[in-house]
Amino acid sequence: MTNEEKKALYSCSIQGYLKYFKEKNYDNIKDAIKGSIKYLIRCGVDEELTDCSRNELIYVIKNEIAKMVAKNQLNNNPNDLTNMHSEDEKDIQSFLKDPSGYIGSYLKKNENEFKIDRENIVADDEDRLARKYNKNINEVARLLVISGVKTVYNVYENHQNENKSYHIINQLEANLPDNSIDEALEKQKPGTFEKFFKTTSKEYINFKEAFANYRDINNPFNGNDNYLRDAAMGYIRHKFPNLKDDNFPTKAEIDKLSGAGKERVAFCLNVINVLKENSVIQEQAFKLTEAIDKIEVVKENIIDDNFHNDLKEDVNEIQKNNKVDIEISNEEMDNSLEAE
Repeated sequence: MTNEEKKALYSCSIQGYLKYFKEKNYDNIKDAIKGSIKYLIRCGVDEELTDCSRNELIYVIKNEIAKMVAKNQLNNNPNDLTNMHSEDEKDIQSFLKDPSGYIGSYLKKNENEFKIDRENIVADDEDRLARKYNKNINEVARLLVISGVKTVYNVYENHQNENKSYHIINQLEANLPDNSIDEALEKQKPGTFEKFFKTTSKEYINFKEAFANYRDINNPFNGNDNYLRDAAMGYIRHKFPNLKDDNFPTKAEIDKLSGAGKERVAFCLNVINVLKENSVIQEQAFKLTEAIDKIEVVKENIIDDNFHNDLKEDVNEIQKNNKVDIEISNEEMDNSLEAE
């Protein structure tokens, strides 16, 4: 197995998941949930290829599913927030209300659906990764239905929800080839001439400040899409002053630029395209997930007696994969076995 093949099968990151999800272009929401669970199992299979925590990935998966529902709602009745517009309505509601428990339950009941067939694998490294992937199925199934684990996820989700720019920034990064946003910004740094003569435009300085404010969870402009859009458009119009309203430079026009200006325009245009594609849908996704949180969804009792013996191991796994320090007493261990 080459490094590229290994990366294609077992790499796990937020950027990678969003690219994967977009490429799949799911029509059916239930299929999108299954495909996302399949990607989630990659988390930790190869530590060097894992660049996110399990909680973070579940959070992003939940949002992508919510956006699929949001699109349907916007095309029908945006105010009917608990209508999933799907024959799998209860399944989707259950997932959005409790993604951790839903994924654990689904894997527990359908683990063979995700297992890699190792019968024809001969290479040791490939078989090692396949065994780890299959083992992950069982471990994730055991972990995610435990009350303590679900509580840790809920705390994580509540914290992430405070950052109103989080999902847009992820989409922006997913639109980049393979580099991160910070790497993209590094390419936009002024060259020697620009530094020496201090010729950086006020429009680009304004955009950089706006982008930093937009990302900052503690800034009043955090998640303010119009604020970021105006700053990005301001720089594009600075480089292309003859642009007509609602027009954008073509790729050929951008390619004629040189130096940092080319990288900056491409990045600003990426920002505008991501905001155009996601802003309204993301707002609807936030609204519907809030509405789903308030309704009652039927849950099944999927915990069995074997969980009690494995709980200590489960907690260690949480600490390892999610970098969260938690302590569970014997009483809490017993309570965690109660179905919610």
